[in-house]
Amino acid sequence: MKDNIITKVSLFFVNRSRFTILITLSLLAMGFYTYTNTLKKEGFPVINIPYIVVVTPYLSGDPAKTEADITIPIYDTVLELEEVEEINSSSSANVSTVVITLDQDNSDPYKVEELVAERVESLNLPNESQISIPEPGLVDGENDILISIYSDELGLEELQERGELLATEIERNDMVQHANVKEQFVETYDFGQNREVVVQNSFSRLITVEGNGSRAFEKRAFDTIVIGIMKKNQDIGTLDFSESVRRQRGEGTRKRGAQRY
Repeated sequence: MKDNIITKVSLFFVNRSRFTILITLSLLAMGFYTYTNTLKKEGFPVINIPYIVVVTPYLSGDPAKTEADITIPIYDTVLELEEVEEINSSSSANVSTVVITLDQDNSDPYKVEELVAERVESLNLPNESQISIPEPGLVDGENDILISIYSDELGLEELQERGELLATEIERNDMVQHANVKEQFVETYDFGQNREVVVQNSFSRLITVEGNGSRAFEKRAFDTIVIGIMKKNQDIGTLDFSESVRRQRGEGTRKRGAQRY
C-alpha cells in the first residue's frame, strides 16, 4: 500500500532530525521576534463604545409631558446626525432617557458625543430640566481610571487629605488631564444645632481576602477614598496610561508617606 502525502511528509522530517530541529528553532525565534518587536500589544486597548446616552431628569409628573417636552425634541435633533444608526428612548414621570446607537464603522464616539451635546444644548428645553451625557468609554461617566486608597491606621478625613496630596502628585504626569478625589464630606446647615456641620454624603468600601495561618482566608473591610483620573488625550492606550499612573502613584506614596493602596 502506498504511503499518503501526510505519511511522506512526516517521514521526511523524522528521517532528517537535525533539519527538523533547525526549522523548529527558526520558527520559535521568528515568533519571539515578531511578538516582542512588531506586534502591537495592549492589555486594555482603547475601545470605542458605540453608544451615547442622554439622561434628563424632569419632574413633570406625567410621562406624556416628559416625552413631549424633552424626549421628542432630543430625538428629532439627534436623528439628523449621519453617524447615528438607531435611537431608543423612554420617558417616565421624572426622567427622559435617549440611547443612541452609532455606526461603528464610520463614527468616533467622542466626536459624536460633542456633536450631540452641542445640539441638545441648543434646544429650548424647560429650565427645570437637567441634561446629563456621560462621556463614552469612561468607567464612571467621568474618569478613565479609579484608584481606591485605604489604610489600617488613618481615619477617613485624614485619608482624604492624603488623597488630595496624591492626586496633586498624579496630575504632574504628562498623560493626565486631571486627578480629583471624589468628595465624601460636604458642609451643610443643621437647623437643630443652628450651625454649619460636616457630614459624609457618600460611602466607598473595599473588601480584602487574605490567607491567615490556621484559617484559609480572612476577609477585611476598609473605608476607602477614590481618586478619579482622566487621560489628557483619548488616543493614549489604556495599558500605557495605567502603567504610567501606577509609577506616578508609587512616587507619590513614597514622597507623601501615604498608607496602603
